[in-house]
Amino acid sequence: MPRRLAPRKSHFFVLKKVARCRLSLSSLFPCAALGFLAATGNAQTGEKQEPVLEQVIVSASRVPESGYALALPWSRIDKDAIELSAAVHVNQLLQRSAGTWISRGNGQESLTAVRSPVLTGAGGCGAFYVAWDGISVRAPGFCNVNQLFDINSEQAGSLEVIRGPGTAVFGANAVHGVINSLSADPGAGPRARVALEAGPHDYYRLRGELRQKGEDSQLGVYINGTSDGGFKDNAGFDQQKVTVRYDTQGSVWST
Repeated sequence: MPRRLAPRKSHFFVLKKVARCRLSLSSLFPCAALGFLAATGNAQTGEKQEPVLEQVIVSASRVPESGYALALPWSRIDKDAIELSAAVHVNQLLQRSAGTWISRGNGQESLTAVRSPVLTGAGGCGAFYVAWDGISVRAPGFCNVNQLFDINSEQAGSLEVIRGPGTAVFGANAVHGVINSLSADPGAGPRARVALEAGPHDYYRLRGELRQKGEDSQLGVYINGTSDGGFKDNAGFDQQKVTVRYDTQGSVWST
């Protein structure tokens, strides 16, 4: 009778760990994941793994927390992506979020879809919760499907999208999803910056940022002015946006 070979020491630890998992419906996936990760670690012995930074989202419960611990579908567009895209319309930013579609109309008009059809007219009113730093842009009952252009998304710190109904946390408007724009941190970035853009069809845009940081406070001022003649009739627009954020840290309260 042939002699049975003892398992190699590096694999015995893996088998022992996997054997401890109860193969129930709720734990089948964690057990399989454990075995796969352990086998992958054995195959890559000697390679140093770089730490992975977790994404932090604040729209789900109004406080910063790890997005990977949330049992809901979400997307986060960070400041680097916002600056890289240099979007003229908010649809150029939100197309980066899976399950989100913003149809652009004339000028800055838009129709929103978040895991839903593109809702028009009265069907699109009160169907999406659009917020700026967690505060609703429109009160429930005030119908306007173009509320996204009220937000200074071009100079936001990040954009967070929660797909699916969220009425229990956000109110009646979150029927299909939540779009929350977070203002930029005054303490991060250069002290002053100015950008001037020009293009065809009488397109001009001026953007400016000013930051001042003290011992217990910091101030950020963001200015965005755009004029566009449009490439077709009645498609032009003029808009000016100013965002001011002041943070102060006291002995007890921070505001």
